[in-house]
Amino acid sequence: MQVDFDALTSQWPDAAIAQLQELATPAQIQGWLDQFPVSEQGWLRSPLSVLRDRQIGVLDGALWAAAALRRLGHPPLVAVWAGPQELQAAAVFADDAGWSLVCHHLRPQLRHSDQRWPSLQVLLGQRAALQQPHEVAQAVLDLRQWDACDWLTDDQQLSVVLEDLERQLGLG
Repeated sequence: MQVDFDALTSQWPDAAIAQLQELATPAQIQGWLDQFPVSEQGWLRSPLSVLRDRQIGVLDGALWAAAALRRLGHPPLVAVWAGPQELQAAAVFADDAGWSLVCHHLRPQLRHSDQRWPSLQVLLGQRAALQQPHEVAQAVLDLRQWDACDWLTDDQQLSVVLEDLERQLGLG
């Protein structure tokens, strides 16, 4: 069942909704993320907490970008690459020009650009090659499967998302 974004964010304060409504393109979503340093605190924040706290880790940023892209009509997809020394994540989306991504990363060259890939598989492969010279585990999560868990609003419910991600990456 497809759930309307407005219904999923009905608990959000008007100020949070207004902030998202100002972001009308993936480039604007990336620009919003780029305003903030990458947080290395060890917990996962919901998109609402990211808007409120302005604390954004790599996975938080991908979840937030997926929520913002969802408001624009894209499915909330998050790709994750796990190597021996780092975990990277991005919201991925397709438009008429191909596949692209939005992410929160310390290295600007790994963030959103106007580059498009012909398929999700090509995007995933090229990103894995850019980030890690080592073997990389990767997964793509469609966050709609956790809408009933309120992943957009409730930090505590994100443990379900994280457990599934770890399982898919072979980490748990």
